[in-house]
Amino acid sequence: MRRLIAIIIDYSIFSILHTTIMLNYSSKNIMTTNKFVFMTCVGLTIFWFYNFICDLAFSGTTIGKYIVKIRLCRNNVRHKSFKFALGHSLLKQMFLMTSWIGLLIYILSGYRTPYDRFLNITLEQVEGEV
Repeated sequence: MRRLIAIIIDYSIFSILHTTIMLNYSSKNIMTTNKFVFMTCVGLTIFWFYNFICDLAFSGTTIGKYIVKIRLCRNNVRHKSFKFALGHSLLKQMFLMTSWIGLLIYILSGYRTPYDRFLNITLEQVEGEV
């Protein structure tokens, strides 16, 4: 359940920043459908890049995970490899894009994502600093 709260925190921060940028941009320019789609794609790319950097540099500890005091482990080891970071961040982004279906799968799977099994990811609770 903490992981769900962590992604809500991360996505809320991203949504606020992305909405602010979109509103600022649209107030200065006419927002056409093409520009809206482009800006949405840019936003999703930024969110993916954020997750990738967190996976690569901080072993998957995002701001949300830091706040709820959890971190990712792979085979009971904190993992910092380019291949893992790329795979995890891409799979996470695709899973998040399924929105309600992904949430339902997550809940019905006992609060585990399908890519957790594929990448052998577990979560550990952090008592002190991450």
